[in-house]
Amino acid sequence: MKIDSHQKHEFLSTAESLYIMLEATESIVQRLIEIEGEQQRHDVLSDCNALSRIEHISEPAERQDSKPKSPLEVEPLVRAHLAARNVRDEIFQKDLFGEPSWNILLDLYSAHHAGKAISITSACIASGAPPTTALRHISALQNEGYIERIEDTSDKRVVYIHMTHKGIEVIEKWASALK
Repeated sequence: MKIDSHQKHEFLSTAESLYIMLEATESIVQRLIEIEGEQQRHDVLSDCNALSRIEHISEPAERQDSKPKSPLEVEPLVRAHLAARNVRDEIFQKDLFGEPSWNILLDLYSAHHAGKAISITSACIASGAPPTTALRHISALQNEGYIERIEDTSDKRVVYIHMTHKGIEVIEKWASALK
């Protein structure tokens, strides 16, 4: 098989394009590795910050310099936190940050104060995770006593979940720790 100059030019042009794409891909991968390192450093700092806040919460009440927030103060904070997460999810790749249990708790707390019933399906959607993953998180939250399931009396196919007193206390304790 003989290759003419036109075919040779096309081959070289294709090879050059592939090489450029390979270089671009390598550059993207390198940046992703850098971003992952930055995220890990951020996660470590976040963990340290969370630990110091937990230590502060565990101090005797007389040593703490702020009183617990009332439910009326907590609910807007929870809604603002949810709104901030929605903005974050619009800017970043949605599955980059995964906190299904936390998303469920915040959504349920907000629904609790709005007097709304949340179905299992709605909670799965609020979790931001695939349904099977969300269901595992719902079960874990139920096992910890933060939420409970209630069957719909008129439609046995529908199950609602709501926060228990313990779940409400935990969210309010978290909100009180924020200054």
